[in-house]
Amino acid sequence: MNDGQINELLAKMRKFEDLKAFKTIFNHFYSKLIAVSRIYVLDEFYAEEIVSQVFIKLWESRKTIGNIDNLHGYLYVMTKRLSLNHLRDNQFNKAYTMDHLKIPATISISNPEESLLNEELVSIIEKAYNKVPPKAKIVYQMVKEDGLKYKEVALVLNISVKTVEKHVGNVLKIMRQEIEKYRTNADIKIVLLNLFIP
Repeated sequence: MNDGQINELLAKMRKFEDLKAFKTIFNHFYSKLIAVSRIYVLDEFYAEEIVSQVFIKLWESRKTIGNIDNLHGYLYVMTKRLSLNHLRDNQFNKAYTMDHLKIPATISISNPEESLLNEELVSIIEKAYNKVPPKAKIVYQMVKEDGLKYKEVALVLNISVKTVEKHVGNVLKIMRQEIEKYRTNADIKIVLLNLFIP
């Protein structure tokens, strides 16, 4: 979903109190915000409660919110703030590692050979991605999948832009090293390198 589509949904929420538009935004961001909250909050239950609060606040402010230039960043910052508030209020100081994040396989399958190739690609990607450090995974997801700028990721995670660059570079380095092991199959190597070269 691009920024234009998101702004259209926000406009429908603001003008028509459109619950369907709100539900679309909710479904698009919910699992990603749970992952962000779990960086700060160990317990899944608390992460879900925090993200629910984020969406309640979004709905309650629908009339005054206007067009947000970057709803991704806005929701991430709110999730981070509420997660930190939860830690402060409950005096927890734990962080959850993001090992459950996976790169989705988005390769089309039209025949048995492609199906076999797809299975091998997914297996290679999962094995390589499992070697990526947890914090680097969430940074990479925010940059690559969610389209946040390095500066926005740095703000959300309370780290420097240089650290964001380092994490992204680390993911790419690990993935390339793992992909290099599969030089026997040129087709697989080309597809994999194309997935991870920015």
